[in-house]
Amino acid sequence: MKHSFHRSKCPEYYFEFGHTGVRRIVPALPNGEQDFCGQKYFSNYGCIAGLFFQRLSKRFADWAELALAIYIADRFSPRRDPRCRMDIAHRRRKIYLQIAVFDVRFWKSTEVQQRLQEALWILTEDDWQFEFLKRETPLTPCAQEFLFSEPCNKSIRVALFSGGLDSFAGAVHQLRNHKLHHVFVSGVTHARMGDGQRQQMASLQQLGNDFRHLQIEYGLKEHKIRDNTLEGSQRSRAFMHITLGAITALHAGKDELYMYENGIGALNLPFDATQIGIETSKGANPVFHRAMENFIETVGNRPFRIINPFIFLTKAQALREAQVSKFGVGLAQTFSCDRFPNWREGQPQCGTCASCILRRLSIESADLGEYDLDQGYARNIISPAFIPDDSAARVLAHFDKQVLTLQKVLNHKNPWKALAIEFPELFEIERSLMSNAQCEETVHEALIQLVRKHVNQWRVFSGRAALDRYLNAA
Repeated sequence: MKHSFHRSKCPEYYFEFGHTGVRRIVPALPNGEQDFCGQKYFSNYGCIAGLFFQRLSKRFADWAELALAIYIADRFSPRRDPRCRMDIAHRRRKIYLQIAVFDVRFWKSTEVQQRLQEALWILTEDDWQFEFLKRETPLTPCAQEFLFSEPCNKSIRVALFSGGLDSFAGAVHQLRNHKLHHVFVSGVTHARMGDGQRQQMASLQQLGNDFRHLQIEYGLKEHKIRDNTLEGSQRSRAFMHITLGAITALHAGKDELYMYENGIGALNLPFDATQIGIETSKGANPVFHRAMENFIETVGNRPFRIINPFIFLTKAQALREAQVSKFGVGLAQTFSCDRFPNWREGQPQCGTCASCILRRLSIESADLGEYDLDQGYARNIISPAFIPDDSAARVLAHFDKQVLTLQKVLNHKNPWKALAIEFPELFEIERSLMSNAQCEETVHEALIQLVRKHVNQWRVFSGRAALDRYLNAA
């Protein structure tokens, strides 16, 4: 018997997090059809060391547990409506989350609730509701290593390190400053990611600088739940990773966290009018960063900044700025693919997703092609013999169409006005960037130059020829 439902209604999920694992309830389905209880999850955030032999405060432990719960709830809340088996539409969701914390009064406060929900709305565009209970049992013990075996005499800088091309360039860029002790924080959800991050860090040892790499594993202990109950977009990963980085920074007595992402990737402007809302990732978007700063300031009770030195640079410019050519061999160890670890095809990069195409464009534009090993891609888009399938051609066409649109607005007598009308989200981005004490004209000009540089790089990209080969073969 088919179940009737209203397509306009958001899918709803209820989660209870406790010492026995997580319980999920899907009220829209009869007989507890997709309910489950006891799925185990974990995070070794305890390795965020007590910098001066101090363990994590209870509030920071609450925060880390909450971020992990948000990530797990996001994973177990498919955007496709569970009442329709064949549904493929991505929708906003209502997610109710119950979790025990030490400081119930703090987490229930209006200010904390508002800032938490604002940050999550920008990131996931979902309706998150939280119920905080008093934690009666201690947290599961986890090793709390010390960052340093003895007090550090240098000033500390904390940065996120994902293992992607931008974070590798950012690490190279940052390690040129020998006056600082650098702490790189990585979130790890599977072994291949962790191994890749460690390989990249090992290749940076030749700089001889003072740094520490902190890998924090998290995820599901045992994957007992069917894949069709999982959401693949994982928009909340950015909340989790910034939480881990911010806790590390605050625990080290610092009021800033560095994150490296090129401007084109950070702004992530839609390819066309159909790509709106949750269809684009906002994990590095300045609007989300400002909302996270507000939330972090409330939790940490002190001013806090998230700094992206690459915000006005294309990926190719970031590679040049960091002088990555000295570490060209390390480029092959980085991973950019939307499908990473891409178990099905056995290569770190698929070669034809939007992230892979931007990666190849950038490495070629930065004159680092000799280090971009073709065997690292399941499909070699820059090979003269490569003819893309429909899916790959669609992604290439999206890039091409967007660049044509950008060319048109750049030729306008008022480029900024034309650009912002075409991409209204830039008005919010502009305000977020200006909150860092940059004047309006400076922000406008920097964004226009960023877009102009991207357009020029795309126009001479060898991979564009693959689209012509597709059209000729059709």
